[in-house]
Amino acid sequence: MRPMAITMGDAAGIGPEIIAKAFRDAPLDTRGCFVAGDLATMRRATALVAGNGVSAEVVVLEDLQQIWQCPPDCIPVWPLAGTDPAEAPVAFGQLSARAGQMAGDCVVWATQAALRGEVAALVTAPLNKAALSLAGLPHAAFPGHTEMLQALVAQDRGQAIDQWPVRMMLANDELRVVLLSIHVSLRDALAAVTFENVLQSLQIAHHALQQLLGRAPRIGVAGLNPHAGETGLFGREEIDMGVNVTLGLPLVRTSPDHGTAFDIAGQGLADPASLVAAIRMARQLSGNLLP
Repeated sequence: MRPMAITMGDAAGIGPEIIAKAFRDAPLDTRGCFVAGDLATMRRATALVAGNGVSAEVVVLEDLQQIWQCPPDCIPVWPLAGTDPAEAPVAFGQLSARAGQMAGDCVVWATQAALRGEVAALVTAPLNKAALSLAGLPHAAFPGHTEMLQALVAQDRGQAIDQWPVRMMLANDELRVVLLSIHVSLRDALAAVTFENVLQSLQIAHHALQQLLGRAPRIGVAGLNPHAGETGLFGREEIDMGVNVTLGLPLVRTSPDHGTAFDIAGQGLADPASLVAAIRMARQLSGNLLP
């Protein structure tokens, strides 16, 4: 059994809070998981969600295999290199280059650990694309997780990025939607609707879903399908039960299908349901099932 890494996401958003709540409320699902992130931020998150006599202690890992000796009521954390646990966390709800740098560094470390075979899967808490841009290069070169993962895998394999085509899949218990384009303008999204791109998307989706389902999937091709939710204005599907899965990589990566929610960060209001669903799907995809 290899552990699963949960990256902290943007420290100014709800990522650390939903991670702490997942460990608090779903101990069976989070067993064998650890957080790649900033100690001070995760300690603040655990204090935020403590209540009704239920809390979790942050345990610092020096070796990933220590995770199997951790008590069930703790949050194992792999401290992010270059951070000072005595330094105050970034302010809630505010864009900052520091938060973007930490969020990007977490993803880089966890991806490289997965490529080395040290972790079974990645579950990524939300990062903020504007903060990622403020952090400067190399993180500013990527509009989001998917493109960063694609570039890291291509670099590890010594290949060009276009040799590792990836797709974003949004999933719940009833439906899985594979997007033809991601993180581009509407004009560029329309231009991406070509025979070659549609065929490649179908091939990637078929291969991934056949592994997931154990049978040939039934695939329908939709028209332009907006990746939007807008806090429930266009439906609550992304709020109540959404998981983002990256297809086409030699590693498993899932994430909750929502953003950093700066507007409610630090208030204890964030719902961890989508993160817990992402952890469950990562287990299923990686075959890292617990007895």
